[in-house]
Amino acid sequence: MAAETESVTARPTPALDTNPGRWSGVQLALNPLGARALLGVPAGEIAEWDFDAEDVLGAAFVAEMRERMLHAATWPARMHAMEELLLTRLDTRAEFQPEVQHVWRTLLASQGTADVAGLAKSVGWSTRHLSGRFHREFGVGPKAFGRLVRFRRTASELPRAMAAGHNLAEVAAAHGYYDQAHLAAEFRAFAGCPPTAWMAEEFRNFQARELSQERGSSHDEHSEQYDEY
Repeated sequence: MAAETESVTARPTPALDTNPGRWSGVQLALNPLGARALLGVPAGEIAEWDFDAEDVLGAAFVAEMRERMLHAATWPARMHAMEELLLTRLDTRAEFQPEVQHVWRTLLASQGTADVAGLAKSVGWSTRHLSGRFHREFGVGPKAFGRLVRFRRTASELPRAMAAGHNLAEVAAAHGYYDQAHLAAEFRAFAGCPPTAWMAEEFRNFQARELSQERGSSHDEHSEQYDEY
């Protein structure tokens, strides 16, 4: 039996979705600015919670998206149908408070390594004030956000690094972790498992992506098209 659900979440910690039957679907990943631009709410308001998509996007909008995607014959067509409809509600004027936006973009550019106290000083705020404003917008403080940014970069590069013959200690050092134990602790915090268990699954996905790219698949074009949001 196939399941059909639509939900919205902004969890900074791992979550496990289970279903007794068979299901398929589409996952749309938004950065915090995308949450404001497409959902009309800051990511901080939906952090740590799971919402029915109808509660955030409206029942009519979700129903129309479902119908458009069900009638699309291919995955690229489904991606196009989803993006086309989402763009009708895109608020291109969405933005953060300038100070918060500066800190956010600096943390992204530094791969999460920028000093938070220095960032607070650069915008004329105390570290405590910055943490409060940042948390309201993102659902996590700037230090935790920096950890997430670094983890995401590490996780995305880990399959290729391991395939090239590097070990976990080398990967940890290359990404600024104290040691392999530090890297393992971050994987448990954000992925819910040690890196070896994560790699067992992800390496298969990595090989599938590599094969897909060799065959000229266009699926990834849609995942990168709206990186700004």
